[in-house]
Amino acid sequence: MATYNNSVNMSLPIPVVGNDPGPDYALNIDNCLTIIDSHDHSTGKGVQVTPAGLNISSDLTFNGNNATAVRSTRFLTQGAPLSLSSDLGCLYVSGVDLYYNDENGNQIRMTQGGSVSGPTGSITGLAAPASVSYSSSASKFTFQADVSSAAYLDAASITIRNTTPSANGVTLAPISSLASNYTLVLPAVPSTTSFLSLDSSGNMITTVNSTNSDPVGQAMTSVGANAIGSTMGSTGANAVATSRTRAVSTSGSDPGAGGVVFSNISLTGVTSTSFTTVGSVTLTTSGRPVVIMVVPWTNVSAAGSILVNGPGSPGGATTKILRGSYAVGLHYFQNVASGQQYWPPGIISAIDTPSAGTYTFTLQANVSTGGQSITFNTCNLVAYEL
Repeated sequence: MATYNNSVNMSLPIPVVGNDPGPDYALNIDNCLTIIDSHDHSTGKGVQVTPAGLNISSDLTFNGNNATAVRSTRFLTQGAPLSLSSDLGCLYVSGVDLYYNDENGNQIRMTQGGSVSGPTGSITGLAAPASVSYSSSASKFTFQADVSSAAYLDAASITIRNTTPSANGVTLAPISSLASNYTLVLPAVPSTTSFLSLDSSGNMITTVNSTNSDPVGQAMTSVGANAIGSTMGSTGANAVATSRTRAVSTSGSDPGAGGVVFSNISLTGVTSTSFTTVGSVTLTTSGRPVVIMVVPWTNVSAAGSILVNGPGSPGGATTKILRGSYAVGLHYFQNVASGQQYWPPGIISAIDTPSAGTYTFTLQANVSTGGQSITFNTCNLVAYEL
């Protein structure tokens, strides 16, 4: 009699040697072979194959079916992103990050720096609590390092514009070569219009009020926090005078560089037809233009004037301003038939452009014919450097 072996759930009619007669023995063997031929290790058709019984040595296809009930998928790390022509539509790990190759062969990095790598144009490493948000109503991006805490930005030159379409921009840029990093700190808005200065620590300061009657002279000529350094007293197109508080000489002698020199030429009457010296002043210059002119006295009751007096036929007088022997300016005064003509002092003026040095500027005058005169009433000859 055949024995049915159910240990492998295949119900094989295995014949028993010595018990089954010849025809049954052969028939049971034939039935066993038929059952064995149809087994596929599914339930009732043989023992299921364990992982120890598998040796996958080539690509394994699922024939278009899904892999289900998978707890996780563990990839073999690749030394570089896959790039073969057959590496399309595949997910893998290169280095420590996850990649996906699309059907066009693009190697798309899925993770980076311990977080999800965003699409092109996204910010790498942006993870909570850091955030970037955009307000369409305010047209404003907001960068935060934490909730309610602004984030630092590190960038090259930054161009700022108005929000109008195609607006021109202002670019904030560092100098071309920096020995080290430094910080510029903006000041608070001053209560009145003020000058802006920068200290050696990068702090912008608004300490000098521009509405002072002479803000440079009052607050920026002495030593201290608001002083102008001596290096700003040099010559040149953009030079600043050594001091805006000018030295003044009223005797005609040199007051020193940057000073103003006066000389009293009042009640000087010239009657000669040859040029006669009326007065002179001496001034040290730094190479900037020099103004020479006749001005009235200050704080006097009498008005300053130049009187050309010549009875008889109309005549006149001429004045000459000299630097040394070099004529800087000539002025002619026409007399009238009545014999007297008054002129304002400021009508005699000239601008000279000497090089740096010490010079004597002289005012001379003469008359056209005998009997005439030119007189300077309550007047000063003055010279100063611009």
